[in-house]
Amino acid sequence: MRLINEKTGQTIELPYDLYPIDDLNWSAVVSKTDYTLTGALDVQQGTRKAGKPLTLQSQDDMGVITRQVVNELHEWANLIETTFIMEYEADGQTKKVSVMFDHSQTPIEATPLKEFNSPNLDDYFRVVLKFFTV
Repeated sequence: MRLINEKTGQTIELPYDLYPIDDLNWSAVVSKTDYTLTGALDVQQGTRKAGKPLTLQSQDDMGVITRQVVNELHEWANLIETTFIMEYEADGQTKKVSVMFDHSQTPIEATPLKEFNSPNLDDYFRVVLKFFTV
């Protein structure tokens, strides 16, 4: 899995087992229903063009990343209006989607794999990374 800055072409390699946990929990179709004055049900539907949430989450000791990578991700998350290509394997193929960090919530959560927080750049962290498609 990799995250590519669309402006600079720089890449951050991420573990292949840091997989989107909500990849199948989204529908592009949206509906709004309302009753008319006659009592009939008015249904309006449309298709979302973007906004699919993609949450990458470490599981136990899988999908962990180093403090150095966490720091790089924080730097990228602080870039305003920057889009990235997320490239990952799913359904027997390589998927590429354009994403942004989701700042409507905390976009990066990192917890040390050890029982204490260490300043060493090569120590491992469990992470939750929140994006949405654009």
